[in-house]
Amino acid sequence: MWLSGVFSLFFGFSAAKKSNASAISKFLGLLVVLCVLPTIYALIKFFPDVYTFISGDKKAIRTLQMWKVSTKMFLFEGNSTLCIQGYPVGVIWYAFLMIATQIHFAETKFAWTLLKAWKKPSRKSQ
Repeated sequence: MWLSGVFSLFFGFSAAKKSNASAISKFLGLLVVLCVLPTIYALIKFFPDVYTFISGDKKAIRTLQMWKVSTKMFLFEGNSTLCIQGYPVGVIWYAFLMIATQIHFAETKFAWTLLKAWKKPSRKSQ
């Protein structure tokens, strides 16, 4: 779902090329639905693993890091999670998602600024 946000770039590119406020508003809508919301969902989904890893709960960390093998991935059944090189996948995803959140925040801010600048000023009749 998150990768489908690439389609919103077509509206963004055409809006930038033509200085079109309606295309940038479509870009903003698609950006929120296809990029921001899935990123927030993933941040919430992986938060328990990240919190367990950061909090330093030794017993829980041992459950998360059952095998420390540098070249293989294991999917454990039960309470264990997928680990890559000894790190839970949730921690690795969180690193990626924090960067993605910053990028999407910047995209949204710039698109909103362009939308305000490109909107036609409303004329009030006197």
